[in-house]
Amino acid sequence: MISKAERVLRERCLRVSLDRLSEKQSRTLVQEVLESADLPPKLRGLLQPFSGHPLALEEALRFLVERGWLWRSADRWRLSEFEHSVDRRLPDNFKDLALGRLDALESGTLHVLQAAAVLGENFDEGVLSQIVSDPGLHPRLAELVDRGWLLDESTTDRLRYRFKHTLTRETIYATLLASKRQLLHQRAGEALESLSPAAREEQVELLAHHFGHSALRDRSLHYLARAGQKSLARYALGESLSFYQQAQEALAYVTNPTVRLAANVNLGLADVYLELGEPSAAVERLSAVLSSEAQVPPSEVRAGCLRRLGAANRDLGEYPAALGRYQAAREALTSQGESTAQPFAPASGPREEELLEISLGEA
Repeated sequence: MISKAERVLRERCLRVSLDRLSEKQSRTLVQEVLESADLPPKLRGLLQPFSGHPLALEEALRFLVERGWLWRSADRWRLSEFEHSVDRRLPDNFKDLALGRLDALESGTLHVLQAAAVLGENFDEGVLSQIVSDPGLHPRLAELVDRGWLLDESTTDRLRYRFKHTLTRETIYATLLASKRQLLHQRAGEALESLSPAAREEQVELLAHHFGHSALRDRSLHYLARAGQKSLARYALGESLSFYQQAQEALAYVTNPTVRLAANVNLGLADVYLELGEPSAAVERLSAVLSSEAQVPPSEVRAGCLRRLGAANRDLGEYPAALGRYQAAREALTSQGESTAQPFAPASGPREEELLEISLGEA
């Protein structure tokens, strides 16, 4: 990602390296979090394992406060005795600190936080409310903001939140049992499906992700193919290839998939391979469609395969063979009177678009 940013953005790309905090900076951070320069003498030694790491320092302070081991009295912070106590131990790493803090949450609040973690690093309260049936959702989110789990980024017309750190979200997500994780992903997908068609189009990558991690994995296929097509249109080839490969895996979860459905995935993969300069890989995917003995592909699918095979021949320098493929594609498309409508194609005329692509290839 960094190398791509430097190549595309050039002088607009600035790399910033972050080092560990110094001892003085760590001490200043603790004072700012606790809003006091007068700290218990033994607190510094207790926090020494986390010195230099701002996220872990803040997490350790919140752990101590939420356990009642660090509290404020008469405008001064006071610390429990740790030296002679067997039931008080401060975890020595960020993950255990976060898990310890999760244990302190009420079950309903923990459920809200886990559902939010499934939605992603940023989420809308409206979408979350369709996943979690809790009349006290807003107060719970306010509590999570107060406890430092979330940041409130709401505007006048949109209630929106963000996890304070991606490591926090990942830690929470990892606590979910597989069955609960699948259910929450399914509910998230169904919530996004209830949006307007324009909003769904903007969220196809998320829809593919949620259904792909749910028990309804077959429903991710449509969105994976659309996400692959969108990525290819903006030449994000690696991303597009990943989406189409996931779609190919999702085909195994579809009962009796139609030849058109499987062909659309293979055609998408072939397009990506051609753009990547791997015509041989494209030929392999296209040959799988044309050689299928189970079902004969419709004429428009056959024409699309032949046109792409022509492009592969052209890229390999096999020009007579390429011209033959383009001519065969034209013949396949014009010799049949059946419908040539394809999923995801513009409604203005997929047949005319395909014929134009064939003509350009012949030229």
